Amino acid sequence: MKKPEYRKGYTNISNDLMDNICKLPLNGTDIKVILCIFRYTAGVGRKSCKLSGSSIAKWGNCDLRAVKRALKKLQENKIIIRVNPNIKGKAAEIMINKDYKQWSINKDIQE
Repeated sequence: MKKPEYRKGYTNISNDLMDNICKLPLNGTDIKVILCIFRYTAGVGRKSCKLSGSSIAKWGNCDLRAVKRALKKLQENKIIIRVNPNIKGKAAEIMINKDYKQWSINKDIQE
């Protein structure tokens, strides 16, 4: 099997942000949702992207209900931001909140 090569693409995530995500008490679906958002934002040079719950579920091979719960949890805890919160019935434009000091479930583990 060939080794993956960076020149074929990579996702550029700051070490500081990755370190703080790893400290969070998240389940596997939560992590997959975050990774999917990173893949389609930082992985292609964007700040935000339009993603539906079903597209995230398909990408991460997850249950759609679990993805919807994870999206809600991550948004409530300010880990992700929904850019267009008032638009219903369309793919949400979402982004990672890079200011990890705003993350509400991270208050007790901040340095």
